[in-house]
Amino acid sequence: MILPRRGDGSRLETFSDAMLAFACALLVLSLDVPHGYSDLVQSVKGFFPFALTFSAILLIWIAHKNLFRRYPLDDPFTVVVNGVFLFTILFYSYPLKWIAGSVVSLFLNDNGATNILSNPGQLRNLFFIYGMGWIVVFFCIALLYVHAARSAEELGLSEIETYDAVSDAIYYLCFVLGGAISVALAYANVGVEVGFPALAYISIGVFAIVITFFRRRYRPDSLEAAIAPSPLRIPEAPHD
Repeated sequence: MILPRRGDGSRLETFSDAMLAFACALLVLSLDVPHGYSDLVQSVKGFFPFALTFSAILLIWIAHKNLFRRYPLDDPFTVVVNGVFLFTILFYSYPLKWIAGSVVSLFLNDNGATNILSNPGQLRNLFFIYGMGWIVVFFCIALLYVHAARSAEELGLSEIETYDAVSDAIYYLCFVLGGAISVALAYANVGVEVGFPALAYISIGVFAIVITFFRRRYRPDSLEAAIAPSPLRIPEAPHD
């Protein structure tokens, strides 16, 4: 489904797309150029970490695109939160593939995991660091949706659009919760060696399904709720 755009794209949105594209460029630059058959085999083994990392950045870009397509935020609060969002992605983009490679090697019982990590404590730290970045990114997305709902009058949002902003904020808090569970497991050192903190992200799907059920059930569907109020009030004609 293609979401309708409210107004033209802002410079903030264009700048954000450029920064996310730069994050993908850093991901590609992290790939080693093969110089022989053995190097080519190693490059193929790096397909899964690369795919996981690219999928994460793509998911983040889609969430960001849908937000600014529906709610043209461009105030100082949005600039600050969006700046934290972009900073976190750029900071994590380069080592993200390395972290994903460590996790994939763990689940595939690849000997490469022993070369990447010298002890289980390092794997615990990786889960903790990745989880904190995940929490910050999606908390920023949820916070901007809350800000859009609070700015409903200034943006001229309808009742449905305001409801969607609130429910989308709760939806992305599910991602935050999944990351928090992973961080908690890593901090408590629960099942780190078998990848429990990584499996914690599966819980996001369960939370998202429950939230989607309730948001669809209670979403207003009246014609009045779908009509956005006009940002300008037209004065009534004087009576004779």
